[in-house]
Amino acid sequence: MKRNPLRQKVTRVLKAMAGTLSAMMLSTVPVMADTVQESQIVKGTENLIQDVTTWLMVLAPIVGVLLIKKEEQFLLEIAERAWSILLLKF
Repeated sequence: MKRNPLRQKVTRVLKAMAGTLSAMMLSTVPVMADTVQESQIVKGTENLIQDVTTWLMVLAPIVGVLLIKKEEQFLLEIAERAWSILLLKF
């Protein structure tokens, strides 16, 4: 009896995810800090969030300008089509 190949792939992925999750839950990471705020995990997470925020602040204006330029090109193209259709009618 043949099984659906997509179903086999999904089953393999789910098994891998379950294995990874159980390994993560069973392993313990010692945190050598007096409080949670002083731990390396928290400091690393704070630094990661700070870096991502910085990148987003740099990329957001660039993406905004590119989108505005693309929209401007799109509107010019539509205007040209409208004028060509309008001029063909006369």
